[in-house]
Amino acid sequence: MANPSFSRDIQPLFKRYCTDAGCHADNFSAYGNLNLLEGMAYSQLVNVAPFTPCLGPVRVDGVRGDPSKSVLIKRLDGSCGAQMPLGLPPLEPGQIETIRSWILHGALND
Repeated sequence: MANPSFSRDIQPLFKRYCTDAGCHADNFSAYGNLNLLEGMAYSQLVNVAPFTPCLGPVRVDGVRGDPSKSVLIKRLDGSCGAQMPLGLPPLEPGQIETIRSWILHGALND
């Protein structure tokens, strides 16, 4: 995918795998204090330090557009802590690549 959109391509993945599963669906979640509901997800992800640092300084590195510095990618590919989504099959490689591509393009809120 050449230029993924947060609202069109990324948020639906969060809805399907993260909020509908009940994990990241409120501000008081025991799951890293991360709310991935529509209208909240972007502001809690991009250029924000993770609740528990995990091999990276931010949840999503939108400044440098570097997926390798993004904790989100490390959690999705299983290279940092428990692989997300917890208790469900991992995202397909193409889905993770869509998120990587979104980050490479600056992690825009579009």
